[in-house]
Amino acid sequence: MTDEQLDPAQKMMKSLLGKLYTILMGGDSSAPASTDSFVAWLAPGIPVDPNNFVFATKGTAGKTGDETRALLDQALDFSRLVNMLPDASGVIGLDHQKATFEQTGEMLWNAYSNALNYSQVAAGDLTPDQKAKIDKFRSLLWTTKEQTNIVTGEVTTIAIEGPVLAAYNDKMASALEATTIYNNKRISAMNADDSAIVQDWALNADAYRAKVKAANAAWVSGGYKNEVNDMNAYIDQVTRRSLTLMKDHLLNQYEAGKLNHPIYGDFYITAPVAAGFAKSNGWTKFTFKESNTDSYDRSETNAWDASIKGGYGLFSAGGGSSGSIGQETATLDVTGFDCSFELVQVPISRPWFSPEFLKLKSWRFPNGGLLSDGNRPPKNGSLIGYPTTCVFVRNVRMNFNELHKADSKFTQAIKANATVNYGPFVSGNADYSRSVAENKSSTKVSDGGLEIPGMQLIALKCALLPMAPNPDPSIKQWS
Repeated sequence: MTDEQLDPAQKMMKSLLGKLYTILMGGDSSAPASTDSFVAWLAPGIPVDPNNFVFATKGTAGKTGDETRALLDQALDFSRLVNMLPDASGVIGLDHQKATFEQTGEMLWNAYSNALNYSQVAAGDLTPDQKAKIDKFRSLLWTTKEQTNIVTGEVTTIAIEGPVLAAYNDKMASALEATTIYNNKRISAMNADDSAIVQDWALNADAYRAKVKAANAAWVSGGYKNEVNDMNAYIDQVTRRSLTLMKDHLLNQYEAGKLNHPIYGDFYITAPVAAGFAKSNGWTKFTFKESNTDSYDRSETNAWDASIKGGYGLFSAGGGSSGSIGQETATLDVTGFDCSFELVQVPISRPWFSPEFLKLKSWRFPNGGLLSDGNRPPKNGSLIGYPTTCVFVRNVRMNFNELHKADSKFTQAIKANATVNYGPFVSGNADYSRSVAENKSSTKVSDGGLEIPGMQLIALKCALLPMAPNPDPSIKQWS
């Protein structure tokens, strides 16, 4: 669908996402945009309970059987949420989401397992010094610990971040927060009709820029940013001679990341970096008004395509507390549109996953096969990229004409507590069940418009793989 074919509601949502995309991805010398990532919008977004991240600080071994099961429930849901493979179109629709929770869809851990188990790697001889250095680097980046299951008494070894990588991820999260605030202030001031926003930027731009600089400097000094990059570069260089030992280590690390839910089976531990984010005050305020539409209607909404699916300008509704009202779609009257919410970006930690391995030139599939063709956008491959960062919003507020029409199906659906979504924002009952819990977003419609106070996951920032595998033609020995 071209921009000229968009109706006002579609154009409004595309413009809002265009502004949000620019904030998420950067775009000037202080916060440059990444060339190897894109945003996958969830359509609709997924309600999330702020209390469901205790596992990220406590682990999955509780003091009682009930606590252990609850922590496993939390870990399972988050793992399935953020390990769905992204869609190159830039939109992850409901069918894709359902497949993830029903375990009929392709998950990151399955694609990664295939790469590890069915690949050939360079086979050569490393010196004792090279082996020792690689082992040292691995232990700094990833390690393991023993954990006792209070229910069964079984002692298992699980993978966790090493001390250097833990510091790296912590400082990266702080740098990401500072960058989000900076981008939001800069982009908002460029097209704001609120003088206070423009004045804030005029007076405080240097301070916001300094915070980005300081956060990135702390990432280098206290978060070992350069050292982690150097370690990965060394491993890449040395393992072009032999990747055998590293592959064995990665297979063991992968197995150590596996957990077993008593009902839903195996999954791989995945956690948000900075686990206390859900209840923190460090969220960024985002605003968008009807008057901003023309400023952003030509903006990108993902890395390679300025268009979005037409459904983003429509609402869908179905199933409410007063009984099913059926499926409805209709164009919204978005005159007077005014939207605000709080936003946070949260990096994802996977101790069982090594994207660095996938980028190495010292492995191949013996019978062909492709993870990614490396194109932008990717056209072929079973693993074009992987989610790296969650984009959460909370306290969503919207106001536009449709909400004040007595005969509006949109408003009637909300009041019936049906699932209603406009773009990535969802209210009411989710029309699919989570693995172990069904989170609902409470919604209120008043003279002031629509209020959705709960948290939602609305997007995943994803890293793109280069062409993989892309073996070095000089390698002659494979195993």
